[in-house]
Amino acid sequence: MATRRSWLVGPKRDAGKYTFPPHVVVAKPVPLAELDLEDDEELLIIERDGVERGFLIRELAYHHVIQGELNGRPYAVAFCVVCSTGVGLTPVVDGKVLHFGSNGVENGVGVISDGDTWSLWEPMTGECTEGPHKGRSLEVWPVRPTTVAAARRERPGLELSLTNCRSLTSWIVRKTWPRVLDNRRGFIPPPFFRTMAGRIDDRMHRLELGLGVMLGGRHVFFPLESIPKGGDAMVRVGSRMMKVYRGEVDGVPHATWCEPWDDEDPPMQMFTRWYAFSFRYPECELWQGPELEQGTGVPQTRAWLTSTGRFRSR
Repeated sequence: MATRRSWLVGPKRDAGKYTFPPHVVVAKPVPLAELDLEDDEELLIIERDGVERGFLIRELAYHHVIQGELNGRPYAVAFCVVCSTGVGLTPVVDGKVLHFGSNGVENGVGVISDGDTWSLWEPMTGECTEGPHKGRSLEVWPVRPTTVAAARRERPGLELSLTNCRSLTSWIVRKTWPRVLDNRRGFIPPPFFRTMAGRIDDRMHRLELGLGVMLGGRHVFFPLESIPKGGDAMVRVGSRMMKVYRGEVDGVPHATWCEPWDDEDPPMQMFTRWYAFSFRYPECELWQGPELEQGTGVPQTRAWLTSTGRFRSR
């Protein structure tokens, strides 16, 4: 996929600096139950071999990258505040742990560099696009956005890792950055448009929030509005059924297999905005919801139907 480079990448990376300092987790986590947080405070939760850890999204809005170790396994979490995309990465190449931080924008989405070789990586796919590690890929896995209210109900034993950064800039970002899980308006800073390789896919509004699901060679975007809060959609994938649902408390969409195989992870997925997903996967399919089964004049160019809805492809 073609990309254009933001001015944010060059000077900082060439000088051996990150655009924003990463949060390297060293402090002991704090139980959620001991923290005085508002119910609508937004969290990002990761899981490694059955052990979960949470982070405040408003802290990720400043750091962009959090890195540490959970249950004996190294992890990195990258978060783009403009497209609201969070993704988990295993920061290991040839048995060596790399150390990551934010380092610019491509196609309107934040990219990261490792401070070991200053190679440039695309976090949505884990691919290295420039530098000594070009052509290599990191393991990518889904993270779970939610709210404090939902976590208290569903994960009462959750622990959070909090930043120890106390700079003025980080304080301003934490205090002023808007909510992202239900922020349908969004905002793309004007300089970000200069990083885009082409026009934004116009099948829907560029800032529409939804769930992007990667199914082998197929990439599907489920708009947030296509699934009611607390509801779900059953989707046939080959001989299997996948359920895409929205949480009753947080309203965040997730995908899971209806009958998972032994020790099987859920499908790779990310909560994101349409422009970011369609730039990364230009041939992606767009879920239109069950109401289109009766026909609305929307062209159907790929015969991949489901029990409750249909996809629209380019």
